[in-house]
Amino acid sequence: MNSSLELPNAYTLVELASTDDARAEAVRRARAGEPEGTLVWATAPESARARLGRPWLPAPDGQQLHAALILRPDLPADTCAELAVAAVLAIARALADEVEPVTELHYRWPNDLLLNEGKAGGVWLEAGGTTDSLDWMVIGWAVNTGTPPRSLDFAAAGIGREGGAEEVDPGALLQSIARHLLTWIDLWDQGEFAPLRDSWRGRLQLDQPIELRLPDGSRVSGTAEDTDETGSLTVRTDSGARQVTLVQFFGLPGTSDG
Repeated sequence: MNSSLELPNAYTLVELASTDDARAEAVRRARAGEPEGTLVWATAPESARARLGRPWLPAPDGQQLHAALILRPDLPADTCAELAVAAVLAIARALADEVEPVTELHYRWPNDLLLNEGKAGGVWLEAGGTTDSLDWMVIGWAVNTGTPPRSLDFAAAGIGREGGAEEVDPGALLQSIARHLLTWIDLWDQGEFAPLRDSWRGRLQLDQPIELRLPDGSRVSGTAEDTDETGSLTVRTDSGARQVTLVQFFGLPGTSDG
């Protein structure tokens, strides 16, 4: 364990120099019964993955943060899906402390963090249980802390390049994210999703083209119109309005019910 990290007592850090992927490791540990608050940090993942199994390519300078947190919420899947917003906000607050003040920070619904319109980080959810009660949930995230990967099918960004930060220590960034995440989760746990949603919506890219790939293999393309009180997005497609929920996007238990 990295003794230099000062994490709140709610966390138990598992630092791994060698594993396939932080989120996959956290999922295995969650299924094996490891407790809530286990925070997996993969310092050099061998095959980091984003949503839907797509690879998160390594940075040329090797500077990235890959981590995942185990939770045991025992709450409905649609309620727990709101925690993706908490994670996005926590990472954004941590990034804001690192980048230059003129850096544009936005979110692409529901899980991408953009610096100057390039993707610098992402958040993903996996869970086990039923629609009415999750046994466990893993929040995973990745952030390009230095130079972003070159070969991607979308514009990528990194804190070092787009954010103007000469050097960002992934451990220090993880420490900051963990503190902010605990604050947002505590607020959410009080039944206060509205402040999270409002803060998140203030930086969401709306009235812009969007294409969403869903776990069932379908795609929703159109214009991102707005989010409702649950965080669901209304997309204006060629055939009319289509609503996509957070549960559908992340493929949490209960997706097929609706």
